[in-house]
Amino acid sequence: DKAILKPEGKEALDIFADKLSKIRYDLIIAVGYADRIGSEEYNKRLSMRRAEAVKNYLVTTRGISPDRIFTDGKGEANPVTGDTCVGGKATKALINCLAPDRRVEIEVAGTQEGN
Repeated sequence: DKAILKPEGKEALDIFADKLSKIRYDLIIAVGYADRIGSEEYNKRLSMRRAEAVKNYLVTTRGISPDRIFTDGKGEANPVTGDTCVGGKATKALINCLAPDRRVEIEVAGTQEGN
């Protein structure tokens, strides 16, 4: 139930933002995801909050215009863990196993400038 950036997430976004200076981009797309624990509706909202947290960081800390960042939340769609995490009850082991599914993926639409 968290949509807060971890220190390693902030570091990754800082590296990402530094690389943006080398490209001419039109749009940044941040898509949030959740694990399968919880209702589909709740996970959809949670994944959107995660994408919005990334957008907020890029806008407030890195000075990227908010109208150049599109956010979306896909809920529990596209789990990277596949069917490797077994169990339906939210045990600590299951929560830890599903951690990779709780993420935000970023895409950039644009063109790279010459060296």
